[in-house]
Amino acid sequence: MKHRFFLFFLFITGILSAQTDCIFKRDTVFIHKENKTVNAEILQVDLKKSFVQFIKTDANKYYMKISVSENLYFDRVDQLEIRSGSKSFYVKDAKQFQTNKHTGYFEVELFKNYAVTLKDEGITSLVFNKAETSFQKQDRVLIKQAAKCFYEAISKKNNLNHE
Repeated sequence: MKHRFFLFFLFITGILSAQTDCIFKRDTVFIHKENKTVNAEILQVDLKKSFVQFIKTDANKYYMKISVSENLYFDRVDQLEIRSGSKSFYVKDAKQFQTNKHTGYFEVELFKNYAVTLKDEGITSLVFNKAETSFQKQDRVLIKQAAKCFYEAISKKNNLNHE
């Protein structure tokens, strides 16, 4: 009986730890496309080796920042393909910005219709400069959960929970 309880406890703990809190942090963020710092609401999901941020600016523009730790092509400008299952979102003239010598990130404008795809499919992989960076299943689940929170928040008139 004790073993069953212990296994049940581990199962429930695993489910709860895999869920993403829908808590947005208010902060300023530099948006490269606009070449300025703006006030924003940020929802960050921490992945195994990186993170994804969903950003809603006070001007009601949406962005996604995707951190990567492989296939690093800092400061290179090329087409970025964000794969979500069988669907893809293409970003022309994407640039990979350097965080440190081991990580970089992409910052892309996020359209509401693609947020729907992200909440349903997550991110399967990124293709940049002909190199593919894949996301593990657990990371895809976390991205889907965060994208769902983000989509629900941007779909409401008076929205966003703050921390």
